[in-house]
Amino acid sequence: MRQRLGLMGRALSRQLSLPRHHLTTHLAEFARLVGPMPLILDIGSGRLAPYRPLFQYDRYLTLDYFEQADVRADGENLPFASGVARLALATEVFEHLPNPPQALAEIRRVLEEGGYLLITVPLIWGVHDYVDYQRWTARGLAKLLDEAGFEIVRLKHRGGIFSMIGCMTAQIPAQLFGPMAQQQRWWVAAVYALSWAMLAPLPWLGSLLDHFDRAQDFTLGYSVLCRKKL
Repeated sequence: MRQRLGLMGRALSRQLSLPRHHLTTHLAEFARLVGPMPLILDIGSGRLAPYRPLFQYDRYLTLDYFEQADVRADGENLPFASGVARLALATEVFEHLPNPPQALAEIRRVLEEGGYLLITVPLIWGVHDYVDYQRWTARGLAKLLDEAGFEIVRLKHRGGIFSMIGCMTAQIPAQLFGPMAQQQRWWVAAVYALSWAMLAPLPWLGSLLDHFDRAQDFTLGYSVLCRKKL
């Protein structure tokens, strides 16, 4: 019962997630910019590929090393011929790769001339996997992509300082109690659920104030559309 409630809570938190909302909005914008694609490679997506519905395509291949997908491989060794894809997608993947330049070199290889790479990465977010290696600033991303042979078409911030404060505050229950599905005592689960319900609106309320963040030195992360240099 607790495990079921935990899974329901996780699904609800994803639906209400401000970072996920930013991701979906940015990816939808990028999908409109690039238009229909003959082949899309979704790297690190798992079987579900949650952003697949945003794109128009003839063929869509999911690729993952740890989860079930169309192709089982890691991002640093792609089992495809050179120049086969028009678009590669990597959402919240590169912070988990031990050698990002190698992954970018592989992606560039499998993209056709003028092909697109769509990448999203966190900046201010907690460690969220046992293989979580790095974070980048906007300038760091620009340098990394330029050296790998990509030019940035669009780079978007995922919220400002007020969104960031709200999202960090909303993570307090998980930091205090651990995952909801692992709670063994009913009263701990009840306190967890109550505190989560109280804090969940804070990211959205904070996002209303991001207009006043002139410096934009704090953000949850970046969404980047770039093109393979000719």
